[in-house]
Amino acid sequence: MNSEMLKQWYKKHNIEQRSINGFWTYLDNWRKEDEDFDFDYGEMDSRLIELDVHKIQFTHLFDYDDFIDVILRIYYNEEHIGSYKSVYTLDGEDEDDILKFEDNRFIKILVETTNNSIEIAEKALKEGIPNQVVEKITGLKSSLIADIKCKIS
Repeated sequence: MNSEMLKQWYKKHNIEQRSINGFWTYLDNWRKEDEDFDFDYGEMDSRLIELDVHKIQFTHLFDYDDFIDVILRIYYNEEHIGSYKSVYTLDGEDEDDILKFEDNRFIKILVETTNNSIEIAEKALKEGIPNQVVEKITGLKSSLIADIKCKIS
């Protein structure tokens, strides 16, 4: 399979959106099923999670089958925190998926720090401090600042 065929297969089977949806399903199920999730990783704000398609690869396993692996990089408040791998058959069927976070201590600190920044942003916006100033003080993206402002208004 050449790279052009792989790209056509990817588009034909709507793999990017399916992989993104698969990530959210996996994460939501993990949060619901693992009572220690928030303890281990902190209370993640889904608005701060961004996904980026990193890799699409053809995989041939001897004495088994051929697969297509799609790797998404996971960012939280613009910091890389892990990856999500979804595996598809050549027919475009879901085969497997794996969510892997990096060092949970780093993630927990990042999430707690970001949550503190969100609290500061909420208080600052309630006091009438302009969005741009709040963005500089907290390090949060302007889109999140606007979302927080709408929420408190």
